[in-house]
Amino acid sequence: MHAPGVADNTALKTTSPPDLGFAINDQTFYAPLQRLKDLRNFLYQEAVPLDPNGAAAQEMGNLIALYLHPDGRTPTV
Repeated sequence: MHAPGVADNTALKTTSPPDLGFAINDQTFYAPLQRLKDLRNFLYQEAVPLDPNGAAAQEMGNLIALYLHPDGRTPTV
C-alpha cells in the first residue's frame, strides 16, 4: 500500500519548482563533474590528509551546487 499522495503524485504537484540557478542540462559536462564530486566526498569521508598548501585545490566553489536538470542551462566558464 502506498502512502497518501504517492501513487497519484499529489505531493509532487504541491511542492515548489526547483531553483534552476544551479541546474545544468549537459550530460557530457555533468558526468565528469559528478565523478569529481564523488571523489571529493570520498576523500572527505575517509579523512584523507591533504597538503595544507593545496587548500585552494580542495575548494570546488559553486561547482558543488550544480545538478543535472532538463530545464537547466548550458555550462559556462
